[in-house]
Amino acid sequence: MRYLCRDGSVLHALLSAAALHDDEGRYVGALGMVADIGERKRAEERLRFQADHDALTGLYNRRRLEAELERVRALARRTKRVGSLLVVDIDHFKIVNDTRGHRAGDELLRGVARELRACLRGVDVVARLGGDEFAVILFETTGAEAEATATKLLAAVRSVRVDDVRPTASIGLVDFSDELQSVDDLLAAADMALYVAKDDGRDRVRRSADRLGQGYGLVERLRRAIDGDDLVLHSQPIIDLRTGEQVQEELLVRMRGDDGTLIAPGVFLPVAERFGLIGDLDRWVVRRAIALAATGRSVEVNLSARSLAALEWTDEIAALIAESGADPARVMFEITETAAVANIDAASRFAERLSALGCRFALDDFGTGFGALTYLKYLPVHM
Repeated sequence: MRYLCRDGSVLHALLSAAALHDDEGRYVGALGMVADIGERKRAEERLRFQADHDALTGLYNRRRLEAELERVRALARRTKRVGSLLVVDIDHFKIVNDTRGHRAGDELLRGVARELRACLRGVDVVARLGGDEFAVILFETTGAEAEATATKLLAAVRSVRVDDVRPTASIGLVDFSDELQSVDDLLAAADMALYVAKDDGRDRVRRSADRLGQGYGLVERLRRAIDGDDLVLHSQPIIDLRTGEQVQEELLVRMRGDDGTLIAPGVFLPVAERFGLIGDLDRWVVRRAIALAATGRSVEVNLSARSLAALEWTDEIAALIAESGADPARVMFEITETAAVANIDAASRFAERLSALGCRFALDDFGTGFGALTYLKYLPVHM
């Protein structure tokens, strides 16, 4: 029950009663008890809020965003009304974390969340998808209105100030349509539009169907190349400056375009990261590296942060080495300082398992981020 107190506050109470009887069993009254359950109610409300909201910004989280997107799309379909989804990503946010620290990064995220919310109507939905990525659902908005709103959001992000940081953002915009049948389809289309905005120079909005088609074509082409064993490996010699002799070679993956020309890694690697193909790409390269090591060549392979987190993959690598007969000492795995420091526990476990097999590890780009020399004691690196 709820009671309205004299001061205007509400008291949540649990009322319970028990019948009273005399010695002959006749009902003579009841005994009632009222217990204040306000704290329990507040705890339940906090749990409900936490289930649907991002702890840092107070915006909806990804789970609630997907539920709202399904609800709004269903309503739009029934009422024949229009709507759009925007995915907003802060440009170069990682640099802010690396150079200003996570406190500044968190403050920047809160500032962006505040400005996004201030730009939108009460019926619009804004959420934090994770990391530096946000999403906005615009209901009953034409394509032109959605683009105008996206432009306002870009200006709002530019107005945020944290220390001397002046952020910008890129936005991918997709309109509700019959072709996009699910929430996943909409999010993937908006993600692809965001990729195009990044590729076109950042600090802009993109939703061009032609460019999106090219982007989706790149995803499918990369998937076919991995499945069809149609990628290209280049070898870069590593020279010992003391002797002038080649001691090993670094393997670099390239991808063929439809016209046979090679596509630079700066083009297809971000696509592989965003659309979950980077793990498959790493596996493709590692398999070929181990095969080359079995012929007596000493090779070095770059690993992504996602592969470091896949500890079960170490068993697969061990099996490949055993089957090929390769000397594990001829296989060196290279990881960047940023990837290692981002998840030092996973990186350490991954490196220790493969070091136990006899493989070697190198730490790339050390000193470019916030890695300290103390991290080295947690990683069995050789270079």
